[in-house]
Amino acid sequence: LLDDLGRDSPPEFAQRLEDRPDPDGSLAWAVSRFEMGCDRPTALEGVSDHLLALRALFEGWGPVGANLPMRAAALIADGRERGEAREKLQSAFELERAMMAGRDFDTGAAIGLAAWLEDGARSIIRGAALAGHGSDVAASADESLIATGLEAGEGSVEQMGEHAEWEPPQAEREADDEPPEPELEPEAPEPEDEHETSE
Repeated sequence: LLDDLGRDSPPEFAQRLEDRPDPDGSLAWAVSRFEMGCDRPTALEGVSDHLLALRALFEGWGPVGANLPMRAAALIADGRERGEAREKLQSAFELERAMMAGRDFDTGAAIGLAAWLEDGARSIIRGAALAGHGSDVAASADESLIATGLEAGEGSVEQMGEHAEWEPPQAEREADDEPPEPELEPEAPEPEDEHETSE
């Protein structure tokens, strides 16, 4: 099921996976869930399984504050295609919610999106299982996002996700560098004229 053209056959992949056990168990669970999705009659019916596999690997926010679609997109695509991958992942979650609620959706577009999701999940899980992404898949995604931000100067919302706050705004940084203004003591009231008070 995890076989790609020109890559390992399923038995070879299974052997390589067995030679590299995952100590935390999240990867093994993600592989199992991904295979459940591939066993469904159609890719559309496997959407929830494939999203659950990604949740097992990328749930949480991490040090850069990137959400699941941004983290997964970092390992699916590079450059400008990363933003498109993030949007497709967000659309996949919206599709899942629509199916759960029994709402209408464009079946043709949904089938194409489900097939893309399956391919994206396959590439991530294969890389994770074969140590292509290191021992921590989420950390590898965060490192990729950080590297992208450094190459571009400072990370933007498009690159880093909605919750990534790398540095305070320039105006705040300049304000922090300035010494605080001394507090002024209140002026004492002027004494009243004795002649006026006597009257």
